[in-house]
Amino acid sequence: LSEQEGFPEDQMCYVPGKDGKLELHPDWRRRTGYRAPSEVEWECACRAGTITRRPFGHSDEFMSSYAWHKQNSLGRKRPVGLLLPNDLGLFDVLGNVDEWCLDHYHPFVDPRFSGAVLEAYRVVRGGNGGFLAALNTLRSAARTGNYMTMGIETQGMRLARTLIRKP
Repeated sequence: LSEQEGFPEDQMCYVPGKDGKLELHPDWRRRTGYRAPSEVEWECACRAGTITRRPFGHSDEFMSSYAWHKQNSLGRKRPVGLLLPNDLGLFDVLGNVDEWCLDHYHPFVDPRFSGAVLEAYRVVRGGNGGFLAALNTLRSAARTGNYMTMGIETQGMRLARTLIRKP
């Protein structure tokens, strides 16, 4: 998408690696091209400034107004934007599809964790099952991991960009 929209190469977050596959540039945080969000960016965007388990509070009462899940999706994903957005104006951050993040998956988020990192095993956020998720799994802090090579109908991607503010 960065290429399609005419971003200069020095602003693209993914660059060809030695084996020809795209790799994240070491300076990706300073580049303005499109990319997957980091796990922290994803959670901040989902929470939209809240500290509750969901961007709209703790209750299941409003879930069907904000998220597609097992009880309201009729077993299929839906076009984005049919339900209410969170306070940042983002639609479907919970439910509908789980979303890939840049980060490699660890069993829990802890900077001291020293377990093995599998290159292709990445963080997936959004509720553990997308449109097939049970209500209790749809919460801002829910996280899982999966192999990037797995084609799963309940997983998708939300794009992010770094915006450089000029003084």
